[in-house]
Amino acid sequence: MAQNLNINSVIIIADTIIINCPNLNANYNAQLAEFIGNKSEPVVNNEDTELEVVAYGDYDVETETFTVYWNTTVPEGTFDILISDDKENYTLLGTVNDDDSYEYIFTESSQADENTFIK
Repeated sequence: MAQNLNINSVIIIADTIIINCPNLNANYNAQLAEFIGNKSEPVVNNEDTELEVVAYGDYDVETETFTVYWNTTVPEGTFDILISDDKENYTLLGTVNDDDSYEYIFTESSQADENTFIK
C-alpha cells in the first residue's frame, strides 16, 4: 500500500475507482477535461439498443493466425464466429462472450486461401 500518492494533471474516467492510500493528492486538468469532455453519457439499456457491429481482421502469415476484432453498440453479449469457403454456407468456428476479438489458427486441414470467409 502506498503511503503518499500524487496524481497531477489527471482525468479519471471510470464507473468505480478504489484507491487504497492514506494520503492522496489528485490535481484536475481543466485543459484536458475541455478536450475530452466532462459530462457523463446516459446509461445504455441494451434491450432497447439496436445491434450494430463493425468487424475487421488481421492475418499473420508467419503464424497463420487470423484475428477478427469488432466494435458494437452492445459490447456485452455472446457473439458467434462463423467460417465459410463459398460466402453462402457458414459453420460455427467459435463463440465469444463479453469480448471484442477472436483468434483462429489455421492448420494444414483448414488452410486459409482467397476463398476463406469469416464473419
